[in-house]
Amino acid sequence: MDVARDARMTLTVGQAVRNAVEAERAAAKFYRALAALDLSPEVESFFLAMAKQEDQHAESIEVNGKRLVDGELPERADMAVRNVEAAPEWLVADSISKDSAISIARDNEYKAALFYDALADFCPEPEAEFFRQLAKTELEHAKRLENVTL
Repeated sequence: MDVARDARMTLTVGQAVRNAVEAERAAAKFYRALAALDLSPEVESFFLAMAKQEDQHAESIEVNGKRLVDGELPERADMAVRNVEAAPEWLVADSISKDSAISIARDNEYKAALFYDALADFCPEPEAEFFRQLAKTELEHAKRLENVTL
């Protein structure tokens, strides 16, 4: 039996949206954890702003996702989404440089774009376009992180 195919058959669009919301919430938590590291106040402020942006993104996905499915979303994610846009293993490092923290954040944004692209591949239209737009947003975040100078 093709396990990947079987998983695709059981994932609903509503569940995919809920997974996306929870991935964004996990990203916000990750950015808050990066902000709490012993880095400069400027870097702390930057990561707190990123966390706020992820919170807003989660809220937007949830609101628009409910419209997309014309109803409520499942209560919780059905997969381990905390690693979609976060790298929690870095939070236990003894120390981390500002440049490393930004690089990790950038890589996680690219990883999130791939996650949303995969969800777009799973879905029919117009739902696929919803996830393609999320992927595009994550790529924009990554590019912003590539150009950040703190």
